[in-house]
Amino acid sequence: MSKDKIYLTVIALLAIALIAGCALQSQQVKRLTVSEIIVPKEGLIFKTDDGKLILKIRTTENGGSLAIYNNQGEPVAGINARENGGMLGIFNNQKKLVAWMGALRDCGFLITKEIPSGQSRRNKAQIWHTKSSDNI
Repeated sequence: MSKDKIYLTVIALLAIALIAGCALQSQQVKRLTVSEIIVPKEGLIFKTDDGKLILKIRTTENGGSLAIYNNQGEPVAGINARENGGMLGIFNNQKKLVAWMGALRDCGFLITKEIPSGQSRRNKAQIWHTKSSDNI
């Protein structure tokens, strides 16, 4: 076998090994396990493979805030830490907050925006609350 053929064979084998190694490393990165993530001041943004926003996590003066987005990149729900507990908000397809629930010092609340007449038998905002000592 000539010297040139040996060099070409070795180069081809090295190229195959390099490509296989990169492919294996790529698979290992996808299976990376993380036990702790430090959220930077500007927050963390999660996107799909095609770049669509799906989730944001950020810090607030009371703790953390998490926002979930639909396929159009509009907010649909949010969870926030508050001074007296947590709060959950739900948005409609016009980006308006239409329902929220949360904790106060001694009770909780659930509020929905007024439902336009004709869309439901109910046409007033719905509000429920309970004292924290009540069994629910």
